[in-house]
Amino acid sequence: MSDRTRAALFGTSRDRPLHFAGRRDELGAMTKHLRYICGTGDVSGGMMLVEGVQGVGKTQLVDEFGRRAVATATPPGSVAWLGLSTASIRDEFALFSRIVAAMGHREHIAERIAGLAARTTGAAMAGARISVERAVRQAKSLEHMLVLSKQNGLWEARALILTVDEIQNITAEERRVLSQLHEGRHGCPIMVVGAGLQHATERLGGRLTRLDGTPDSAVISRFARRLSVGPLSRAETMEAITQGLASLGHGIDEASASALASASMDFPQHIHGYVEGALESISKHGSLTPKVALQDALAHGDAARTSYYEERLKGMERPELMVTLADAMRRAGRESLPWAEAVNLLGGATQGEQALADAIAHGVLTKGTLRQLSFGMPSFRSYMIEHCEGLA
Repeated sequence: MSDRTRAALFGTSRDRPLHFAGRRDELGAMTKHLRYICGTGDVSGGMMLVEGVQGVGKTQLVDEFGRRAVATATPPGSVAWLGLSTASIRDEFALFSRIVAAMGHREHIAERIAGLAARTTGAAMAGARISVERAVRQAKSLEHMLVLSKQNGLWEARALILTVDEIQNITAEERRVLSQLHEGRHGCPIMVVGAGLQHATERLGGRLTRLDGTPDSAVISRFARRLSVGPLSRAETMEAITQGLASLGHGIDEASASALASASMDFPQHIHGYVEGALESISKHGSLTPKVALQDALAHGDAARTSYYEERLKGMERPELMVTLADAMRRAGRESLPWAEAVNLLGGATQGEQALADAIAHGVLTKGTLRQLSFGMPSFRSYMIEHCEGLA
């Protein structure tokens, strides 16, 4: 395989990494919860939530968990995985159909459940096929359909992992459907895992308005467990870089790997940029041994890291206000500010609250347990001070 062909196998930062490194604690926690569900059938604890800033690897983590759980299931085939976005859970019929398909069940079983939901007799079903869609439209409840599916054999010795990505974008209609899975009254062994930004908790448990203008009361305020995802350790970053390049047939020396890892600051989004730079530089120079080759790889990664910061800021209405916060942190010698102090710095209650909420929603700021605000990465704060004065 040529270097050009190998490079084509390297996807974007949203795609599966060349080598998945780290996250042992998070994978262990999810695996433990799955074993509990498989062993007891109890899903009353609710969904698990994986949260963190954009680019920290939430999607890759939940996807890796799903793949590993299916691959290592005992007996084989006893665990299925269905990965969804929030938009794909709004329609209860479509969601139930995808769940049935993910479990690998034959059509006649789904039709039997549909007939029961539609209160159609066996004789009537013999004369006319009853669709799952018709049944759900009549039942008007995903929970009802799941209860019937359990009663009719769809879950015998099987479990399903259902992951929902970008969960901070959930609407009132989608949350109402998700809450039926989360509350677990259906009794089916479905492990629900949501992944989203840090304000996903507020979105799931806060006040939302339906399309008809009425308030939605289906809040999700408790979780089986919340997993906050941060940067990798330096050893894990080194593993991701060296093993990732090795998977495409490229070996690099420890000094080069260390330089790339240090520049990435152990953040998965940045790691991707430096690995991409290494691949391009190897394609051009043959290896990373020449000094100029490593410099080119680092320059590419630096540009990708800067682009990441700029993308976070572009969607904000008032990105220049973040310079004010960064400068205040610099002058105070702190990496974070209390919420109330940040609000005052940004113009008081109305403007300040809106600006902070906007920054959190775009992954610019992170909010700690005690509502302290930071940029998540020291390099982001430095970037704001050094390069963004022109935004003001």
